Amino acid sequence: MASPLVQAALSHYIAKRDKCLADLDVYLNRPVGVGDHATVSDEIIKLFSELDNAEYVIITIRDVVSSNQNQVDLLRQQIIQDNEKMQA
Repeated sequence: MASPLVQAALSHYIAKRDKCLADLDVYLNRPVGVGDHATVSDEIIKLFSELDNAEYVIITIRDVVSSNQNQVDLLRQQIIQDNEKMQA
């Protein structure tokens, strides 16, 4: 289980990803709702970049949490083995 701060960071980037996806949906599938058509391509490029960044950070956070959990699990196993050796 991730700490509340790590969970907050993850939630932030998930929300950022979801916002980019929603905005891209408007630009790509409902262009009538877009006010200034002159900058649509620039906005789409910016949104794809922000989406990529958010996805990358989400993956990084999950990898770090998973790695830390694996280290904790290994440490627990070592403690259990050490205790079993001491009791034998």
